[in-house]
Amino acid sequence: MRGWRARTLGTMPVSLRNLGGDAMLEGTIEARWNPLNEAGTFWFIDFKKISFVFFYDFGNLWAEPQKMRLSEIAMAFGLGVRYNTIAGPIRIDFGMKLYDPDAPETRRWVTQKGFFSETVKNGILQLGVGHTF
Repeated sequence: MRGWRARTLGTMPVSLRNLGGDAMLEGTIEARWNPLNEAGTFWFIDFKKISFVFFYDFGNLWAEPQKMRLSEIAMAFGLGVRYNTIAGPIRIDFGMKLYDPDAPETRRWVTQKGFFSETVKNGILQLGVGHTF
Protein backbone atom coordinates (compact mmCIF):
# COMPACT_ATOMS: atom_id res chain seq x y z
CA MET A 1 0.00 0.00 0.00
CA ARG A 2 1.89 2.97 -1.34
CA GLY A 3 -0.08 5.53 0.69
CA TRP A 4 1.26 4.22 4.03
CA ARG A 5 4.70 3.74 5.53
CA ALA A 6 5.89 0.16 5.93
CA ARG A 7 4.24 -1.78 8.78
CA THR A 8 1.77 0.97 9.69
CA LEU A 9 -1.39 -0.38 8.05
CA GLY A 10 -3.51 -3.02 9.77
CA THR A 11 -6.69 -3.48 11.75
CA MET A 12 -5.03 -4.68 14.95
CA PRO A 13 -3.75 -2.27 17.65
CA VAL A 14 -0.82 -0.13 16.47
CA SER A 15 1.57 -1.87 18.90
CA LEU A 16 0.88 -5.25 17.22
CA ARG A 17 1.01 -4.20 13.54
CA ASN A 18 4.72 -4.92 13.30
CA LEU A 19 3.96 -8.60 14.01
CA GLY A 20 1.61 -9.02 11.02
CA GLY A 21 -1.58 -11.02 10.87
CA ASP A 22 -3.20 -14.16 9.47
CA ALA A 23 -5.38 -12.53 6.79
CA MET A 24 -4.43 -10.07 4.08
CA LEU A 25 -6.14 -8.54 1.07
CA GLU A 26 -4.06 -6.57 -1.40
CA GLY A 27 -4.58 -5.35 -4.95
CA THR A 28 -3.10 -2.89 -7.40
CA ILE A 29 -4.22 -1.33 -10.65
CA GLU A 30 -1.66 0.59 -12.68
CA ALA A 31 -1.89 2.59 -15.89
CA ARG A 32 1.57 2.84 -17.49
CA TRP A 33 2.65 5.03 -20.36
CA ASN A 34 5.89 6.02 -22.05
CA PRO A 35 5.62 9.45 -23.70
CA LEU A 36 9.43 9.63 -24.19
CA ASN A 37 9.66 6.51 -26.37
CA GLU A 38 11.05 8.43 -29.37
CA ALA A 39 13.21 10.91 -27.39
CA GLY A 40 16.56 9.10 -27.84
CA THR A 41 19.37 9.27 -25.30
CA PHE A 42 21.23 11.92 -23.33
CA TRP A 43 24.59 11.02 -21.79
CA PHE A 44 23.83 7.64 -20.11
CA ILE A 45 20.03 8.08 -19.89
CA ASP A 46 17.99 6.19 -22.46
CA PHE A 47 14.64 8.01 -22.52
CA LYS A 48 12.75 5.08 -24.04
CA LYS A 49 13.39 3.23 -20.75
CA ILE A 50 11.56 5.88 -18.72
CA SER A 51 7.84 5.44 -18.12
CA PHE A 52 5.19 6.95 -15.88
CA VAL A 53 2.38 5.29 -13.91
CA PHE A 54 -0.85 6.23 -12.21
CA PHE A 55 -1.79 3.66 -9.56
CA TYR A 56 -4.63 2.66 -7.28
CA ASP A 57 -3.88 0.29 -4.37
CA PHE A 58 -6.33 -1.34 -1.98
CA GLY A 59 -6.09 -3.78 0.91
CA ASN A 60 -5.39 -4.27 4.58
CA LEU A 61 -4.14 -6.76 7.15
CA TRP A 62 -6.27 -8.53 9.78
CA ALA A 63 -5.29 -10.62 12.80
CA GLU A 64 -7.78 -13.37 11.80
CA PRO A 65 -9.76 -14.10 8.61
CA GLN A 66 -13.06 -13.96 10.53
CA LYS A 67 -12.40 -10.32 11.39
CA MET A 68 -12.18 -9.08 7.77
CA ARG A 69 -14.60 -6.21 7.02
CA LEU A 70 -15.20 -4.33 3.76
CA SER A 71 -15.26 -1.03 5.66
CA GLU A 72 -11.66 -1.66 6.74
CA ILE A 73 -10.19 -1.95 3.24
CA ALA A 74 -7.75 0.94 2.83
CA MET A 75 -7.28 2.66 -0.55
CA ALA A 76 -4.43 4.73 -1.97
CA PHE A 77 -3.60 6.41 -5.27
CA GLY A 78 -0.62 8.18 -6.75
CA LEU A 79 1.93 8.71 -9.47
CA GLY A 80 5.25 7.09 -10.21
CA VAL A 81 8.27 7.07 -12.50
CA ARG A 82 10.04 3.94 -13.77
CA TYR A 83 13.45 3.43 -15.32
CA ASN A 84 13.72 -0.03 -16.84
CA THR A 85 16.97 -1.92 -16.24
CA ILE A 86 18.06 -5.50 -16.85
CA ALA A 87 17.18 -6.25 -13.18
CA GLY A 88 13.70 -4.75 -13.51
CA PRO A 89 12.39 -1.23 -13.19
CA ILE A 90 13.77 1.19 -10.65
CA ARG A 91 10.62 2.78 -9.18
CA ILE A 92 9.88 6.08 -7.51
CA ASP A 93 6.24 6.32 -6.38
CA PHE A 94 4.35 9.01 -4.52
CA GLY A 95 1.25 7.56 -2.83
CA MET A 96 -1.61 9.30 -1.05
CA LYS A 97 -4.46 7.96 1.06
CA LEU A 98 -7.78 7.80 -0.75
CA TYR A 99 -9.64 6.01 2.08
CA ASP A 100 -8.08 5.60 5.55
CA PRO A 101 -10.02 3.20 7.82
CA ASP A 102 -7.92 4.33 10.82
CA ALA A 103 -9.07 7.94 10.58
CA PRO A 104 -12.14 9.26 12.40
CA GLU A 105 -15.33 8.46 10.48
CA THR A 106 -15.77 12.04 9.25
CA ARG A 107 -12.15 12.21 7.95
CA ARG A 108 -11.67 8.87 6.15
CA TRP A 109 -12.15 9.87 2.49
CA VAL A 110 -9.84 12.16 0.55
CA THR A 111 -12.85 14.39 -0.19
CA GLN A 112 -13.26 15.05 3.56
CA LYS A 113 -9.76 16.57 3.85
CA GLY A 114 -7.86 19.46 2.35
CA PHE A 115 -6.22 18.10 -0.80
CA PHE A 116 -2.90 19.96 -0.68
CA SER A 117 -2.82 20.80 3.04
CA GLU A 118 -3.46 17.21 4.21
CA THR A 119 -3.54 14.62 1.42
CA VAL A 120 -0.51 15.69 -0.61
CA LYS A 121 1.40 16.91 2.46
CA ASN A 122 1.00 13.48 4.13
CA GLY A 123 1.85 11.52 0.98
CA ILE A 124 4.54 8.86 1.03
CA LEU A 125 7.53 8.65 -1.31
CA GLN A 126 8.63 5.07 -1.96
CA LEU A 127 11.64 3.71 -3.82
CA GLY A 128 11.91 0.18 -5.14
CA VAL A 129 13.34 -2.22 -7.70
CA GLY A 130 11.02 -4.50 -9.66
CA HIS A 131 7.34 -4.36 -10.39
CA THR A 132 4.94 -3.79 -7.48
CA PHE A 133 3.07 -7.00 -8.34
